[in-house]
Amino acid sequence: MIKIKREYTRPAVDIPWHGEVLPSYEFKMKLQTYIDSNKHISYNITYSEDGLKMFYEGIWIDRAAFDEYDVDPDLVPYWELRNQYYDSVGITIGPKIFEDI
Repeated sequence: MIKIKREYTRPAVDIPWHGEVLPSYEFKMKLQTYIDSNKHISYNITYSEDGLKMFYEGIWIDRAAFDEYDVDPDLVPYWELRNQYYDSVGITIGPKIFEDI
């Protein structure tokens, strides 16, 4: 299995995270297919005490499963919309950190 970590940072707490402002029904349904097929084992989202950072930690069956998800043609438009939104409000996305577990 593999653990993926990623950190997001916003300049102020009154700027919403993408999950609060972008349409996400289709994204959630597609994510569920990866969970149902046991490719995506679990994930957890936590926040810093000051509310300026969001931390994603996901467990995947292997790197290939995550890579498939990361370039899934049904999800790429969502990633692009998220990135455009973050660029427009000053939220930064840290690198993906991979760890074999």
